[in-house]
Amino acid sequence: MSVADVILAQGDPTPDGTAVLVASLGADDHVVVAEAADGLVARRAVEAIPSLARIDVLARPGAAPSVIDALGRLAAVAPTDLRGEAVMRLLELLREEKRRGAPESAGNLLQIYEALGHTRDQRAAPALEEELADPAAGKAPRVVVVQALVSIAAPSSRGVAMKARAELAASPEAEVFEAELRQELLLALDDAIARLP
Repeated sequence: MSVADVILAQGDPTPDGTAVLVASLGADDHVVVAEAADGLVARRAVEAIPSLARIDVLARPGAAPSVIDALGRLAAVAPTDLRGEAVMRLLELLREEKRRGAPESAGNLLQIYEALGHTRDQRAAPALEEELADPAAGKAPRVVVVQALVSIAAPSSRGVAMKARAELAASPEAEVFEAELRQELLLALDDAIARLP
């Protein structure tokens, strides 16, 4: 499959167009995969979730951001069983990336946090709450985690956000850049505490 094939398929709203986009997810060219994933999201083709979930994004780092994003966005509009499949795959990727620690892992983790938030699925909340409670996750990534938790709006998240805020408030930063990141995370936590149930 080429980018031209995918663009043609994006303009074909029939099941044949969708089938070409799903088949294009197996392409070696990450641009083809990205365009196919975007096309599937645009047509809300939730039937593509199993195909997306089967992609080994760790072996295909160029395709990872598009696949992860598509899993989250399609899960948001999917029926319960397909949403669950997408959420379970994203949680599996979260564990794998944390364990792997490759150069691209930090970027993939941010994508996974955002995608889990897009799902708005309560099953994603415990893993995100663990990330929020883990200072090793870093302040900037934890801002993304907080935003994802607000999207999910699980009742358990408010207490976790309050605890994280109290711990952060008790540990001032001397270095200017870290102090700015700390302030950004504090603001995100304040917003979350105000909005979470």
